[in-house]
Amino acid sequence: MRGAAARGAASVVRRRVRRNFELGFVAIVSDRVWYVCARARKAQRGAAAGAEHAPIRSIDADLFTRRRAPSHRDAARASAAMATPALTDSLEPAAKRAKSGPGGEADAGPSDAPAGFRPRVTSATTKGRKHANEDVTLISDDLAPSRSFYAILDGHGGRECADWVAERLPALLREHLSGVRESAAVKEALKAAFAACDAELLAVCAARDWCSGTCCAGLLVDGSVSPPRCYVANVGDSRAFCVVERDGGVRAAVSLTKDHSPLDAKERRRIEAAGGRVVDGRVGGSLGVSRSLGDARLKKAGLIAKPDITSFNVGPAQVAVVLGCDGVWRVFSGQQLVDFVEDRLPKMEALRARLSQQLDGGGAAALTREERATLAKQREAASEEGVLRELLHEAVHNRNAKDNVTVVMVRFA
Repeated sequence: MRGAAARGAASVVRRRVRRNFELGFVAIVSDRVWYVCARARKAQRGAAAGAEHAPIRSIDADLFTRRRAPSHRDAARASAAMATPALTDSLEPAAKRAKSGPGGEADAGPSDAPAGFRPRVTSATTKGRKHANEDVTLISDDLAPSRSFYAILDGHGGRECADWVAERLPALLREHLSGVRESAAVKEALKAAFAACDAELLAVCAARDWCSGTCCAGLLVDGSVSPPRCYVANVGDSRAFCVVERDGGVRAAVSLTKDHSPLDAKERRRIEAAGGRVVDGRVGGSLGVSRSLGDARLKKAGLIAKPDITSFNVGPAQVAVVLGCDGVWRVFSGQQLVDFVEDRLPKMEALRARLSQQLDGGGAAALTREERATLAKQREAASEEGVLRELLHEAVHNRNAKDNVTVVMVRFA
């Protein structure tokens, strides 16, 4: 009896072991299938992002359109949004391109621009789901007569470097751009200012034991020439898009920047030639961008602060430039962001006009103090900044953005 009982118990154990093994095997297979599917989805998103944010050549004369899938709501928009990014559609007139100077630079000529030409700038930022906001917005309207500079400084490892650059970079830009007018010289001056800023920052990092760094996407608006000219300087993975009005009133997002990623073949070769290594897609296994300001510990590993510069003339078709940190572009494409904003701006303007009529019109005297205060608050919220705050809410709460989210919108029209 004891032998039979032992054999029975052993049989039960074997069945349980076999069952547990089968369940474990299924779990392993399920995990593997999930992992493969997740990698496939990530690759698809990467391909879509690559199509949306395709590498661009120097676009002093040419900027390239970004188009999206057709929309059933708007046939005109759909017809303009079906193609993949095309290396077409100059933002400058043919006559201006024909007057190119050295290296394809357009000769802007003497200034006929209105004195004090200034675009309208609006910004909004949120820490999102992070414990702190390491993004810093830089707005310098007094860089020089008829020149202004706007930037997003996307800090990492802390915001010390981003705060320091926001304080120091405008003065360095002012110094290096003094007396510089020709487009190619302006680009070189921008690069020199960034190099000087990084050199000073590295000394500060060593003195104060800072380990942080910052990416930067900046826009220089030069109203001292005619037509006004814009220069976009990019270090890292923040992005800039130009909003361009096409035929039929369709507004398209045109990429002005290229991400500086260690996974880019050219960037990786440069890093390795400098003695650095790319490990798991990161410089030295720790930083996910191949260019930044600060990050002193990685400067000998191939990390540089040299910006890519693109430029274009501001004409009737150029509506605005949108700057955004990488947290924005993980949940929005350039065209999606433009569509979101352009869909809401007319509604915002109509609401503001209606509220102004209620507050300032003939019936204003009948309003109570509380009603007047409520309407005034609603009118204040019905602004471009209100639209950007709505965009941030959409990014964080509906699209599940994990990072800080910051947007700067510079409107020319």
